[in-house]
Amino acid sequence: MFIMNSFKVNINPEIIKWSMETVNMPEYVIIKKLGINKNKFGKWINKEDKPTYVQLQKFAKIVNVSPLIFLSDKIPDDRPMNVFRTYNNAKEKSYKTLLKIKRIKFLQDIAVELYNNLNISKEAYIEQYDINSDPGEIAVNERKKFYDFDYQMNLKDKYDALNKFRAKVEDNNIIVMQFPFDDIRGFSLIDKKPFFIALNSKDDPASRLFTLFHEYAHILLRKNESNHEDNYNIDDKIEEWCNNFASYFLISDEIIKNFYDKHDSTDSLVKSISHKYKLSYSMIFYRLYKLGYIKNYEYEYNKFIKSKKIDKKTSGGNYIRKIRSGYGNKFINIVNENYEKNEITLNDALRYLSVKINTFYKLIEMVNQ
Repeated sequence: MFIMNSFKVNINPEIIKWSMETVNMPEYVIIKKLGINKNKFGKWINKEDKPTYVQLQKFAKIVNVSPLIFLSDKIPDDRPMNVFRTYNNAKEKSYKTLLKIKRIKFLQDIAVELYNNLNISKEAYIEQYDINSDPGEIAVNERKKFYDFDYQMNLKDKYDALNKFRAKVEDNNIIVMQFPFDDIRGFSLIDKKPFFIALNSKDDPASRLFTLFHEYAHILLRKNESNHEDNYNIDDKIEEWCNNFASYFLISDEIIKNFYDKHDSTDSLVKSISHKYKLSYSMIFYRLYKLGYIKNYEYEYNKFIKSKKIDKKTSGGNYIRKIRSGYGNKFINIVNENYEKNEITLNDALRYLSVKINTFYKLIEMVNQ
């Protein structure tokens, strides 16, 4: 009787190493997940032994690649992403983060197929701008396509603001997703269409709102950091442009100046603007610095944060609402429309949204309300 477990596979050990590097996954994590010892894994790498078919499948799932890739003679032309909007200037991303990024890139590939199935345009309904254009002027022009500042001020809270602006971005045929990350704030995928923006669901909604339009700015430029990772001067210029665009988009100099005249202290000024317009403290301090109202951004901001207890809501709540928040209405609707038109199976739909059948129908009902 043929036992699949005993069937050993000829592999390219260099691709084993590459697959670990692309997700920055330490060897001890691999070994633990595979349920083997270090000596056995070392024999795979040194061509002294081979994994079984089942072991190879399990390894491929861990590093999120096709098992067939290990049979190739050539190492794939892929490498760890230089992801943007990091915490504490972290250069190296955790394997958990990199695996999630691979998952989101996979979902973008799926979106391409889903759009093609329905014969709808993948183009974003936005302009393209040059890095040498004035980000403040572009922000004013782009803002006209969204809500005015009075509408923003009258939104219920920062969660409402994030949801409303996210929906407007998705109206421009850009898919926005939110998932928890430990070491990045967000990123955009612009190498193919439809364009994707990913936000960190662990961040405060006001911070996510800023990241949303920082990444929207990358899409307006059609440039992300990974395109220029060997030129730090270009990267710095792009990041500064995107930061400036996002901050000018979310609030005008005129509003800040009017608030400034009515407050005796920087702290009360920042709290008031943040509350009224649902904006992050760090962004407001950045704008105060740009306007010359404070001399040292980092010092003033850190002093403010130390003196203020920041409210952090837990990420509890309705599970289906979380799924909806994660994938977003646009992607969920595209998946469902493909399913209803028999372009994909129910199993495909469940796999793309990582849900079970009962959750899927409740999710669709919620999105369509």
